[in-house]
Amino acid sequence: MSDSVEIAPGELSPFEPELKAILSSLHGHLTGLNGEIFYVLRECNNANIPADVADRITKVFEAFFGTVQHDVRAEVLNLEDKLGLRPGLKPYDPDIKNPDPRVTIGFIRDWLHADFVDLDQLVKELKGNNALGYILVSETGANMLNIHGDIVDGLRRIESILSQHNR
Repeated sequence: MSDSVEIAPGELSPFEPELKAILSSLHGHLTGLNGEIFYVLRECNNANIPADVADRITKVFEAFFGTVQHDVRAEVLNLEDKLGLRPGLKPYDPDIKNPDPRVTIGFIRDWLHADFVDLDQLVKELKGNNALGYILVSETGANMLNIHGDIVDGLRRIESILSQHNR
């Protein structure tokens, strides 16, 4: 990453409508991830999946929920602050050390990547060992990967706007 970028209030106003739309879609995508997670948790408890397998699935998906609901959502709010999209509101995290929105984008990517690695490992564990668990987790995982792709696309669009702004 090159020099740190700090956005002054109103500095991105020409891009504000697009940025707001992107951030709104990011919030929606996070809600979509949570919906997929809840589906697996509900079905895991209702399906004929052995308790040890259900426990493993539950552990991975509950951790993923925690990441999405607490870590990633917090970083999206921080990103909105750094982009000047929450004027008049107290900063979500007033103790932010680095005002560069690209740092926050990196945090979002890293948080999600770690849980997708765990999900991938779970799919590999279930393949050939528990057909019902494998189908449930792999199909939902595919849906989640599609949502993740939309999140990454939105983050790239923000990075593109920041690049245009820094020219």
